[in-house]
Parts: sequence; C-alpha cells; structure tokens
Amino acid sequence: MKNYTSGKSFRLVFAMVLAVSMALCSVAALANDTITLVWYPNESAADYEPAREEFYRLIAKATDKNVVERLTTDYAVVEIDGMRGVAVTMGMEPNKALYMAIIDAACNGGIFEDEPILEALEAEQEAQRQRENALHLKTMVQFHSMDATSFDGSGGAET
Repeated sequence: MKNYTSGKSFRLVFAMVLAVSMALCSVAALANDTITLVWYPNESAADYEPAREEFYRLIAKATDKNVVERLTTDYAVVEIDGMRGVAVTMGMEPNKALYMAIIDAACNGGIFEDEPILEALEAEQEAQRQRENALHLKTMVQFHSMDATSFDGSGGAET
C-alpha cells in the first residue's frame, strides 16, 4: 500500500480532499447530478492519473453522481489575521482568484457572523441611495408631448 503521508503524495491527497470538499460543499454540486473536481496545474501530470481515477470512482460510488475534472490555471492562498483563504479559478484570472481567497479568509474568520451589523450598514446605504434619488427627482424636467391637432383645433396644418 502506498504511503500517503509523505512528500508529493501527501500534497496530492491533501489537494484532492480540498477539491472534493469544495465540490461537495457547493450548492450547485448538491443541486445537480455532477460533481466537478478541480485540480491545480501541477497535479495534472500523468503519474497522478491512477490516483485521480480512483478518487473519481470512490466519489461516484459514494454519491451516485457523475464526476468530472477541471484543471485550474490560477489559484490563490491568503492569510488574514491568522485565517487562511483559498480559491481556484478556471482561466487566466489571478485577480478573481485573489479576491475569492480574501472573501474565503474573511468567511473563515467569522466576519459574516455579525449579520445584524451588516444589515444595519446595508439599510444605511439604502437610505442614502433614496435620499440621493429624491434630490435628483426634484431637478427632473417633465416633458409633455404635443398633440397632433393644429392650433386652430382642425387637426390639420393651417393653410
């Protein structure tokens, strides 16, 4: 049996567990019949193929879902105040991966546990938007359409 606790093998297993966790936690993955596993670019080598195939088989058997793979081209790992955030993207989008990793770190740090504070800030923002709209409405010019009748009421052009 292969020892999965050392070096390259351990990193592969860790990445696979991370990918599976992300796929299983995804609302989209739970809502349809397909689980998408995402691999880092360095994990697409041919020597990892048998391990990937075994993961696909085990996950498909355990979930009764189709398992497909996607190769990422960008990923980001960040740490904010001791909280780690990870994100992967398909396509060359390093900023998107970075922003998603920052959001992940914030979620892991419990930033959204203060929902009442966020709701109060949202209500304040909405009130400000309504005040600004009210100011704009005061300056709006009202245009009325002219009817097609002539000035003499005959409906045609004056002759």
